[in-house]
Amino acid sequence: MREQPQDRPAALSPDPDASASSPLGSLQQAILEELWGAGESSVREVVALLGARGNTLAYTTVLTVMIRLHARGLLVRRREGRRDLYRAAVDPAGLSAALSREAVDRLIDAHGDEALAAFAARMRDGDPTDLARLRELLNREDL
Repeated sequence: MREQPQDRPAALSPDPDASASSPLGSLQQAILEELWGAGESSVREVVALLGARGNTLAYTTVLTVMIRLHARGLLVRRREGRRDLYRAAVDPAGLSAALSREAVDRLIDAHGDEALAAFAARMRDGDPTDLARLRELLNREDL
């Protein structure tokens, strides 16, 4: 594996599955971080912000990733004249919950009752405090 030169940042990957440890690719994460810091921004502004980090990216690459983040519900898009402005739909603290909902939806959509049965078995055989917490959550109206 080639090491990154010390004076250049690690390359950002537009691949949403770029890291097994994170549900977001490095470019997706970087875009969210820039929008959390800057607030509502155009694609061109996000490209410039990422460029200030030392990451030279094509406008179309950033646009594609931002469109995909919008489709996932992680960005909000607003039209102003001839340009689209984007802002994060969730704050950093809410990102984990949003990604968890997305993962659960994908799992249930793909596997239906099998996914629910596996989850039920996991909860039944797991820590009793987790099962008690699940019961509390099921009774909450605000979820």
